[in-house]
Amino acid sequence: MSNKKQKPRMEDYEVMCFIIDNYGPGLDTPTALIKHLRNDLKKSCSVERFKEQFTRYMRKYADQNQ
Repeated sequence: MSNKKQKPRMEDYEVMCFIIDNYGPGLDTPTALIKHLRNDLKKSCSVERFKEQFTRYMRKYADQNQ
C-alpha cells in the first residue's frame, strides 16, 4: 500500500472554475492545466473528466475571450 495522501477530488463545477480562472498562455492545453492542478494545487481530477470540462470550456467560453 502507498503512504501517499489522496488529493481532494474536485466536482465538475470546481474543475470548470479552475479552467476559467487559469486558462491562458502556457496553460492553454488540458495537459498543462491538469499538471498545474495536480502538482501546484494538490487537487485531483481524472484526465478523462478534466478533458471533458476543458472541451466544454473551449466550446462555451474560449471564443468569447478572443
